Amino acid sequence: MTDTNWVTGEASLWLDNDEYAYHQSRAIVKSDRISMADELRALVLSVVPDAGSFTIVQQINDVDWGDVIARIRDDIEEGYE
Repeated sequence: MTDTNWVTGEASLWLDNDEYAYHQSRAIVKSDRISMADELRALVLSVVPDAGSFTIVQQINDVDWGDVIARIRDDIEEGYE
């Protein structure tokens, strides 16, 4: 994983640490749809509890979704699903 901004790392953590989000994020990336970034964004927002109070929600537009997608692809290639 490359150096990235805080909110990108935080988005990755939410996708990795929530069981539902973990499996859904891998399914989204495997689909290779154009809308992957939008779908991952919506997924992160759906798993953050009480979304209005979390900084990640306020900074969601600063997430480098290409970095998140690349990291998930690497995990899939390494057999982590």
